[in-house]
Amino acid sequence: MLKIRLFLTALIFWLCVLLINLIRPPASDFSSQENAFWLEKISWKNRFDLVVTGDSRTLIGVSPQAMQNVLPCYKIGNLGFVALVYSQKYMDYIRMTLRSPVKNRVIVIGFSPRSLLSDKKPECYFRMLYDEARIPLRIELNKRSRWLQILFHQLGEDDLINRFDKGDSRYLMVSLESGWVASRLFPENAKHSKQQYRSHFIKSKIDRELLEVIYRNTEAWTAEGIKVFGIRIPTSPNLFVIEKKLSGFEEQNIRRRFEKSGGIWLNPDISYFVAYDGSHARYDSAVSYSKSLAQELKKFIGEKR
Repeated sequence: MLKIRLFLTALIFWLCVLLINLIRPPASDFSSQENAFWLEKISWKNRFDLVVTGDSRTLIGVSPQAMQNVLPCYKIGNLGFVALVYSQKYMDYIRMTLRSPVKNRVIVIGFSPRSLLSDKKPECYFRMLYDEARIPLRIELNKRSRWLQILFHQLGEDDLINRFDKGDSRYLMVSLESGWVASRLFPENAKHSKQQYRSHFIKSKIDRELLEVIYRNTEAWTAEGIKVFGIRIPTSPNLFVIEKKLSGFEEQNIRRRFEKSGGIWLNPDISYFVAYDGSHARYDSAVSYSKSLAQELKKFIGEKR
């Protein structure tokens, strides 16, 4: 009897080991949950009716789920990446994510000074993923997308809010399948990013070539029938002042040139905006801002595609 029990215990153990090996993501340079999320995102094609682009402020500050409450007929994606710059490679990726036919699809360009700094080109996380991601891994990840949803904690909005309200971590981030990374810091620190941004803008200013990339693509997309909008991704008042003084980001001039290229500039309500680290939106603030952004878009694109 004892031998049978030992045998059954060993059998169950090895079955569990086998099951874990079957469902875990494949081992590789990108085998962590975080990088698997980015690899899924970088592989998007022919997927969305409306996309919002930009760096980490877009990534953390724009919720497609909240936008779809206002625009239910649009499939919406967050194309934000950490340390992003507006290179032509990124612009090609944006166009690739739109569903065919592209006429009347919508692109929202999220402007922020750090996404336009010349000295950020070598560190752009999007560029690294785009250049180094391997096709077989992408296919494998797609096959296991159901397990990835569990591993990434890809939750609905109600589940997400409940998770944050009960969270006890100092820094909590949740990656969602729409591309949004909802985030919160315990405790909040409005001065957390101040010195870092000041240092960046003392060393480097806005790269006009990157702005020209945006303007050229806006003209080309508009000619295809794509509707292109621009927004200044919000941040804290302290950082806004630093960016205005040091970065060379001349919003009114950028807006005029963008509109001349065929884009439409929007000014969503930011009165309820809260940056948990001085730069990035707290998750509930991101939801409020995203609903306001969708309401502004609705005036131009309507509820139906």
